[in-house]
Amino acid sequence: MPPSPQDVLTVSNCYGAMLIGSYLSLMLFGLSLYQVYEYATASHKDPLRKKLYVLIIISLSTFQSVLCSHVSYHELVTIQSMSNITSAVIWQTFWSFDLQALTSDAITIACQSYYIYRLYQLSKRCRLVAITAICLLLTELGLSIAVTVYCFRSKLYSDSHIVSEWFLRNSMYRPA
Repeated sequence: MPPSPQDVLTVSNCYGAMLIGSYLSLMLFGLSLYQVYEYATASHKDPLRKKLYVLIIISLSTFQSVLCSHVSYHELVTIQSMSNITSAVIWQTFWSFDLQALTSDAITIACQSYYIYRLYQLSKRCRLVAITAICLLLTELGLSIAVTVYCFRSKLYSDSHIVSEWFLRNSMYRPA
């Protein structure tokens, strides 16, 4: 029988991975900001639509970094500093944790929809592939919304872990 989520998700092994992941994601976010800066200084001839698209993507990435930082702060500072902490408090989720899957998928969909748009413009033969990719992206968005709603309703890490694991194993399309 596989171990239950409570056995797998212990406090000691969750916080270290979460903190390292937060640090790495913030470093990559810094690289993204540098790329946006370079694009902004060199893209005087690009249409306004493309510049707004870049602004939307970097805004979503900024929101994702804020969520990641809030999760780390909430778990490592707020919860751990409580003198009367109980296991029930440790295993409860909160809004920034629940929104991370949806925000991450929104960034992925925004980036990949640009590639699909370019593929659609490439030739008439590629349009069926582009339409199929759009359907898969919409499926991913629907699953992500369903997981987010479930996580907001469940309020326990163990339930969120089960749904996230199911989502990763059973989604039709999961971009790299």
